[in-house]
Amino acid sequence: MRGAGTAGRSSRRQPLRLSCCPGAGFAPGKRSVGIMGSRRLLIEGRVQRVGYRDWAVRTAKEWNVTGWVRNLSDGRVEIVAVGDDSAIDAFTDDCRTGPRAAQVSRVEATAMEMPKVKGFTKRFTA
Repeated sequence: MRGAGTAGRSSRRQPLRLSCCPGAGFAPGKRSVGIMGSRRLLIEGRVQRVGYRDWAVRTAKEWNVTGWVRNLSDGRVEIVAVGDDSAIDAFTDDCRTGPRAAQVSRVEATAMEMPKVKGFTKRFTA
């Protein structure tokens, strides 16, 4: 049974899973590539010591988003997300809820110059 404060989490959008279509630019389990972009997210609230970074790594991989996540010394979590704009939008929406134990009060999202990153990694606290 879900605890108090988890209302609406079950309505979270699910990643689009496409089958492999030779020559169509699709890969198994990944979204099609559209307009690429990058975004810096600053997440505020009860977001440290609740598994937020591990959750972000798993969720970013589900949306085929690359980048990194780290805790900040002021209690926020910082994420750099790179990928298809629609995937970043969906990932950002998911970050507004976060893992079950988190209580997100604010997500500040700003466009940024696209960094070169591979995969999605968890970094040390800054």
